[in-house]
Amino acid sequence: MQLHQLRRRCHKTQAEIAAIIGVTQSAVARIESGRALRLDTIYRYAAACGCADLRLRLEHR
Repeated sequence: MQLHQLRRRCHKTQAEIAAIIGVTQSAVARIESGRALRLDTIYRYAAACGCADLRLRLEHR
C-alpha cells in the first residue's frame, strides 16, 4: 500500500497528518510522492494513521 492510500484509509487529510507529525502540508505531499523519505518519517506518518505494525518492502526497479 502506498502512503497516500494509507492516509485515505484512515480518513485524514494531508494537513491533518502534517499537524500530527510536525511538518507542513507540502512536506506531506513530498513524502507521499516518494521524495524526501527517511525511515523515521515513514514510521511517524504510519503512526499518525493509526498503523501499529509497519512492514517495508524494498524493490529494485
